[in-house]
Amino acid sequence: MNYYFINYFYLYSHFRFGQVFLGKYRGETVAVKQLNITQGEASSFQTESVENEIKLMTQLRSQFIVSFYGAMVCQLFLFLFLILFPQRSPDSIYIVIEYCQKGSLTNHLGSNKLRPELKRLIALDCAKGMLV
Repeated sequence: MNYYFINYFYLYSHFRFGQVFLGKYRGETVAVKQLNITQGEASSFQTESVENEIKLMTQLRSQFIVSFYGAMVCQLFLFLFLILFPQRSPDSIYIVIEYCQKGSLTNHLGSNKLRPELKRLIALDCAKGMLV
């Protein structure tokens, strides 16, 4: 994935190991997950977990699963990169995925706003996505 094709709009949300930006990639609105890499023993575990997630996402293609566009790693030695793109962090892994306008499925399933029959339909769609 070529990093220069991604245009960032704004910070969308934070989570424990990074943040999510809303942006554009080749004309498509995307979510860009920036995963911060820690130093030491935790780093190898984090990196392995992210690599496994990326491998799985590259193999899954379904209308029932969020689309994966690509991933990239930025290294600290790219000093020029930091000058040109100060909002992008070194030592981070970036995962570019389809933007879901209505938010995280986890948040919706955890709320009491969805009717039980709608939750069942969502569960069926999730199962269909696993059959890929």
